[in-house]
Amino acid sequence: MSTHIKFLQQFDSYLEERVIILLGPESYPLRRMMEKYREKGFETKTFWADETPPQEVLRSLRSISMFADSRKAVLVRGFLVWKDWKELLEANPSGNTILLYDSLTEEGDEKKLAKKVREWAKAVFRKNRVPPIVLMPYLPRESRIRWLIQKARGLGLELDAEKAALLVDRTGPDLHNLETELEKIVLGGVENMDRLIFARDEESIFEIREAIKKRDTLRMIKILQSAEPIPSIAFLQRTLLNSIYASSDIKERVKPPFMARKFAEIGKIFYTKEMYEMLSKTLDAERGYKSFHRGRVILFKLAGELTR
Repeated sequence: MSTHIKFLQQFDSYLEERVIILLGPESYPLRRMMEKYREKGFETKTFWADETPPQEVLRSLRSISMFADSRKAVLVRGFLVWKDWKELLEANPSGNTILLYDSLTEEGDEKKLAKKVREWAKAVFRKNRVPPIVLMPYLPRESRIRWLIQKARGLGLELDAEKAALLVDRTGPDLHNLETELEKIVLGGVENMDRLIFARDEESIFEIREAIKKRDTLRMIKILQSAEPIPSIAFLQRTLLNSIYASSDIKERVKPPFMARKFAEIGKIFYTKEMYEMLSKTLDAERGYKSFHRGRVILFKLAGELTR
């Protein structure tokens, strides 16, 4: 069995595989995998197994391509919820690739994960041929620190090793979560890192979402009064970004699936263009607060603009 790191390094050797099984808790590399297929000329599509039956995936694979010579690469996330997922192994039309992903276990240690995956494969396939399996373990701590520093540099932020280690240790091993916390730091500034990352919990995101969805100005004001201005704006921005991602069907950025569905509810009330305009207002408010120090007045104005 290979790991997602080796898979990406040796990607060309997997191009002729019709089915590839991806197992492990780290789903962040899936995005890069699909990019690699697109770079090779594949048409790509992502499905969530809890929302889509296997028959729909097959219809997508069998449909006529927009480009005569194009092959298809389809990613199915959470495939183990299907009872009949193994039917896809033989039904996949020649030339296409199906990537079946599931966490299987939250075991992030590569050796322990490999042992569990071997036990799973032995029980599921018995004497039948086992498709290539790629392990998706969490990166070791030092690798996550290096990844975070490099990611921050790509966003124009110099994050030293000490701050990166602090963020890694307090956020956990999931790269999606690390990226989200890094985005908040970029928005709010490294000097506000402690307040941005550790002052409030995930419930605040859902409270903001509900206030926007119900156009509840008083509730929004109450939320904004309960925290420092810059962290409050960062949470607003994160909520709107997640809603845009979910409503635009960019579900790889919002996990797990129930969160994507919750954020997509805002898209039923606002057009994507309106959400971008709302996001723009939060950026204006952030700049206004940092430039003129108008305090909470600018947040109250923002609350009214977002819920009117």
